[in-house]
Order: sequence, then C-alpha cells, then structure tokens
Amino acid sequence: MNYTEKETKMQRDSFVFYRSYYEAIELLPKSQRADAYRAIFEFMFNGNDITDELPNTAKAIFLMAKPTLEASNKKYEAGKKGAEAKKANKEKADDKQPDKQSESNLDSKQQATSQANDKQPTKQNGSNVNVNVNDNVNVNVNENLEEKKEKKEIYACDEILEEALNKSDVSVLLNDLGVDEEFVKDLIFYREEIEKPIKTISGLRGLLKDILETSLKSRKSPQELVETMKENEWKTIKYDYLAPSELGPPKNYTKKDVVSQNMEAVRQAIEMRKRMKGAV
Repeated sequence: MNYTEKETKMQRDSFVFYRSYYEAIELLPKSQRADAYRAIFEFMFNGNDITDELPNTAKAIFLMAKPTLEASNKKYEAGKKGAEAKKANKEKADDKQPDKQSESNLDSKQQATSQANDKQPTKQNGSNVNVNVNDNVNVNVNENLEEKKEKKEIYACDEILEEALNKSDVSVLLNDLGVDEEFVKDLIFYREEIEKPIKTISGLRGLLKDILETSLKSRKSPQELVETMKENEWKTIKYDYLAPSELGPPKNYTKKDVVSQNMEAVRQAIEMRKRMKGAV
C-alpha cells in the first residue's frame, strides 16, 4: 500500500505512546504487530485512518486505542489554535504602534495648518475636532482592552498548567488517573470554552479529584467522564451526576484498575475475536 498517496489531514512531530498500547500489541501474532503500530502512527502523525485495511485482531487493538488517540489530537489542535491566536494578537498589537505614531504626526500637522489658516476657529469647528478625537480614542481603547483580555486568558491557561505540573500532589493525581499533561490542558481549555475558567491550582486539583473518585465508582475511564462533561457542559463530574443506565454494579474498584481498564478491554476483544473465528 502506498501511504504517501493518502490525503494528509494533520501532521504532528510527536505524541504520547502509552505502555498499555505496547502491551496490547504484544499480544498479537508477530505478523500483525507491525500493522497495529503502523495504524497508530499513521493516525497520529499524518491523520490517516487505515482501519479498514487491518486484519481483524490488529483492527480490534486499534479501535480500542482510537478514542484516546482522537482525544489527544483534539487537545493538540486546541493547544495549536491557542498558540496561533496568541501570536496573531501580538503581531496585531505590534502593527498598531507605527499606525498610532503616524496618526499622531498627522494630527499635529493638521492642527498646525489649521491654526495658521484660521487663527480664530468658530465654536462649530472646535466641536467637530472634539468629536473626532473622542471617537478615535474610544475605538483605540476598546480594541486594546479586547487584546489585553484575550492575552490574559491565554497566559492564565499557560500559567495554571505550568504551575500545576510542578505540584507533587497534582502529579500523583495524574498518575492515579493514568493521564498526562495533554489531559490537563484539554480540561483547562474546555472550562475556558464554557466560560467557567479554572482560576486556581486548588480548583484544578478539586476537578481532578472529582474525576478520579467518579472513575473509581463508575468504572468509567477519565476520558469517558470528560466527554460526558462536555456533552452536558458541566464544570465538573460526580458519581451522582451519572444516569442509572450509565452505572455498573458497585464494586471495590482501585486506582490501579483505572489505569489498566483499557488493557483488560483489549484482551476481552481479542478473546471474542478468537471465539468468533473458531465458530466460523
């Protein structure tokens, strides 16, 4: 198959490859491991989905990992757009500086000419000058306020993320959840989108604890819970928020189970494929 002929939707230079992917792929026959690795790399590096071309067992592995891969791509795109917006705002602010200087010089020349030609301006002329000056000042002030607001929001997200990653207790929460920096970044941007921003490390810590507690009780992965949050535009998620149909029977579910949940699902999918193949 010629992969270079595929339409490239997105290109990335790196992504997080979890150990659970490796362990699941190692369960495949050696002849199909390369197919599974290639499917993940094509999807993450080039945006190409080659699911239909995979053998059934390799396809099962890829389909189990795909929701996590898609979530990673969404976070990457959100971060990329944020960086581009930040750069565009900076360039816009830089471009306005010479314009303001030119306007100032032009106003000075026009004022000098007016004074030379008309030493006694009428009351009406004075009124027009005041109106024009006030309009220009109001427009410039409003534009600058919007730019500062956008920059402040972007910087706030970056600062909270950077500070959170330096906190040992936050790192422990991320380890217990089995997630990485991209997961946290996605949460921060999501809360910005619904206009309920995370303003403090304490707020972020509380949100992560809610997700961990709900994951332990519901046996749902952190990624699934965040998707449920987004669908309902919730600022957090708790076990009581979930509908009865979404909850399994109460069990003593541990933190280790949260990390290994996807791996177990992959093993079950492989066994099911084997049984189906044997039945045929």
